[in-house]
Amino acid sequence: MTIPECHVRAEVLDERRGELNDMLVYSLGRKDNVIFDLRGAMPYHNMDLEKRERLWDDGLHFTEEGYKEIGIMVGEKMIQVIEEVKPEKEISLSGRGTMGIE
Repeated sequence: MTIPECHVRAEVLDERRGELNDMLVYSLGRKDNVIFDLRGAMPYHNMDLEKRERLWDDGLHFTEEGYKEIGIMVGEKMIQVIEEVKPEKEISLSGRGTMGIE
């Protein structure tokens, strides 16, 4: 998961966060890893004020609603990944069901 921007704008902070996010995307985005771009999904400065006030608490942390929104987005990403790698046939390790893979 990438690191989102925050209220504070400081060139060195923005550059380092950008470098770290680029490194995360480059190194984790390869192979069989999945990365969620929280930086792009929850922008602080490019979000309209009303939405920002609902989702961002103090400019660094999210509100309860903001964390719920992140959970929904991450869940949707997980479903997308599961759908992409879902086996051809249903799998049951216990013999009682498909463990949610249908």
